[in-house]
Amino acid sequence: MNDHSRILLRKLQPILASILESVRIHFDSPDNQAREALQTWQSLYLFPPHRPDYEFCLQTAFMQFVHMYLVHTYEENDLLLPYPMVKLESKTWLACSKQSVLHILNSLDNNAFAGIVRCFDWFSADEQTLLQLYHLLKKHNFKSSNEDILGKVYNESFIEHRNRSEKGQFYTPSHVVSYMLDALDIPMYHDDSAISVHGYKIYREYLHQTIADLSCGSGSFLVAAAAGKRAIAQRLVAAHEITREDALHILTSAIVGFDLNPFACYLAGINLLIQCLPFLFNQCEDTSGKSMEHRKFDSLQSRLKFSIHCADALDPLSIERTGFAEPKFDYVVGNPPYVSANESSSNLLYRNKIWNSGHYLLLNQKWDVFVPFFERNLQLLQPESGRLGLIVSSGIETEGYAQRLRQELCEHYNLLQID
Repeated sequence: MNDHSRILLRKLQPILASILESVRIHFDSPDNQAREALQTWQSLYLFPPHRPDYEFCLQTAFMQFVHMYLVHTYEENDLLLPYPMVKLESKTWLACSKQSVLHILNSLDNNAFAGIVRCFDWFSADEQTLLQLYHLLKKHNFKSSNEDILGKVYNESFIEHRNRSEKGQFYTPSHVVSYMLDALDIPMYHDDSAISVHGYKIYREYLHQTIADLSCGSGSFLVAAAAGKRAIAQRLVAAHEITREDALHILTSAIVGFDLNPFACYLAGINLLIQCLPFLFNQCEDTSGKSMEHRKFDSLQSRLKFSIHCADALDPLSIERTGFAEPKFDYVVGNPPYVSANESSSNLLYRNKIWNSGHYLLLNQKWDVFVPFFERNLQLLQPESGRLGLIVSSGIETEGYAQRLRQELCEHYNLLQID
């Protein structure tokens, strides 16, 4: 983590802690709207959250940060009027800006995130706190970022460290994401200079190649891959070689993610929405034909449907219920959970479900959960041309439970790099 990120996280923590305290007070009051929202939220989980009331309040508080992060991101991209010079106008500006953000977020309600989008409407932080968040974020530049800022802040500020190992929840640092995508020869946004020198047209084929993460979390790998596609697509749109509709189709269909956690899927969807911003807005013009200071969200938003699915990637029936047809992907990448057989008795039922499914032939002895995940990734990889990059436990090298997996990889696949 660089100094820039450390400073931001350190200054965010007290603000977010204050918001969380306000959320808890509101939640504990006689508020039927909050309780109804909690029930809806709980119904969206394939597996019950560890502490439902607590996690629901955490997510509600975090959404206040998300709203202000989006306000700042939209402003950076000239999609909102700038913050007013006159302080008395700040309240009106904040209300209008937040309304614009919520309008676009609500367009995600027809996606896999249907239901969770409105679960957090019961609470809104006070104006002073929201402006404090905004002014802190305004000191940082997120324009054209290829990093999962949402996942980083949520991971560092909210997820309890003592529960991460048991749940297999680990945040993937951005430098690791970049390293892995680079190893797979996936064009990254920081390669924009190379795109300029060598000609963006050589990357055109990559635009339509599919990338999947079967345990995507908030989308660390997907947002980095999408940023590369977005940079290439912007050049093609500017050259009138593809349309904005074409660019949106690429970003909503060629990037695919699965996760058990509906909130993680929601954050992944928001991350991809940010990458789509250059193609969602038309520049407005007044009656004299002169460009105005901001752009309006056009009707293309109604066609946004990201390929992010709240489903158990290890269960083909779970994926089938999302209506998603299983293709073979050109690239599969990720940081799947690695949870040992002895780590928690609460995982026993899930392990038995995997074992009894009959879909996995490489399970051996007291296997770690990363083993069936690895096999599932192989099952969905494009034959011959597909490329796979995963972070797994070091047990894959020596442990007996990984013997069948090692044999499968050595006999039927080309191993290009092991770090």
